[in-house]
Amino acid sequence: MEPLFIIHTTYNYDLYREYTYLAGNIYRLIVKETLMYTAFCVMAVLFVYSITSTWMLSYYLFIPLLMILLWIKYEAATRMKWKKEPYIQEGTTVEIRFYEDHLEHRNPYAMTSVPYTDVETMIEGRRGVYLMLNMDNGILLEKSQISLELMDFLRSRIVQEA
Repeated sequence: MEPLFIIHTTYNYDLYREYTYLAGNIYRLIVKETLMYTAFCVMAVLFVYSITSTWMLSYYLFIPLLMILLWIKYEAATRMKWKKEPYIQEGTTVEIRFYEDHLEHRNPYAMTSVPYTDVETMIEGRRGVYLMLNMDNGILLEKSQISLELMDFLRSRIVQEA
């Protein structure tokens, strides 16, 4: 059987970072880990500074500081996850072949065949298109490699099968 489309995606950190942000994997983990910590910090700061009567100033300083710390934690978690995944390292090129009823994802370690019925959703970002197989697993496609015909084909397949 001949593939309808063949594309090559070269992984880089920016593509992976956008994937993790749009898929929400790391963000969900960070929110889950820091929700109680944030609530405790806000209560502690408001209590201490309401007693000292400079609580407004501390409140306005605390919120930007908390946001910066959450961003740093997000970046560190993304970078750590990126380093742990050997098959998506910088410069790794994968081949994706699109057939009428399935796609084949070929990386240097393995070949995976995925029917379109297993693709839960397609997320379009600025740098890439991400075919999500579940909440934590997706196929990364470079947007610059995707033709308009392939995008129309994917939209019809994923919407049709969903």
